Amino acid sequence: MKWILGLFSLVVLAACSKPVAQDESTPATPTPAPVAAATPTPAPTPAQVAVVPHNAATPQPSTPAPELAPPGVFYLLVAVRVETDSGVTGLPPGTGVRLLHDDLYQTPAGEAHIAEGQVTNDMALARKAKSADAATQAAAQARIAADGKTIAERQRADANYKPTAQQVANKNAQDQQELRTRIATLQAQYQAVATQRDALAQKQGYENYRKATGHIVSSTSGQQVQALDGQLQTIQAEVNRLSGMLR
Repeated sequence: MKWILGLFSLVVLAACSKPVAQDESTPATPTPAPVAAATPTPAPTPAQVAVVPHNAATPQPSTPAPELAPPGVFYLLVAVRVETDSGVTGLPPGTGVRLLHDDLYQTPAGEAHIAEGQVTNDMALARKAKSADAATQAAAQARIAADGKTIAERQRADANYKPTAQQVANKNAQDQQELRTRIATLQAQYQAVATQRDALAQKQGYENYRKATGHIVSSTSGQQVQALDGQLQTIQAEVNRLSGMLR
């Protein structure tokens, strides 16, 4: 009996000392790998923007002061006709005059009444008026010279050329047509100048009436009427000359 109990004890001790086997059906939980610390991304640096104040003054180019003539000295902006006892003298733009009083000026041709808008004391404007008149006169002279050269060349060509009778007839017909066109143009110009002259004459008559009734009138209508009369005479003389060349 004792030996049976001893054997039972040995069996029990052996069973208690055996390691417990892991259940092969349960998978082992893997150990997570260490996570590397994230490197912080630097914040973007804002772009530098130049700030211009709204009330900052913009530099403006300086305007040069006008070049003025001495006190009392003026210059013609337009051509003026001065009538004196010795005759009528035309003064071109840019001519210097001196103010006497009111609208009376001392000019190279004598004393004359000149409207305020016909003179200036701005020397830059005076130079422009003088240059423009000189350019106009030069262009007119060049045109006259060119016309004269053309006529001379045509005359020489006609002298050396022996055209046929038909060519002569055609040339004469062309010349006659050119004359008629030129005459028509001059007549239209004459009518325009005459209309302007009549309007100024009416104005002059009204001004003369006011002067006769004791009013003080400052005007150059009389001088302008005389200037237009001269233009009408010149145009009419040219019309008469060309009309005499018609056949």
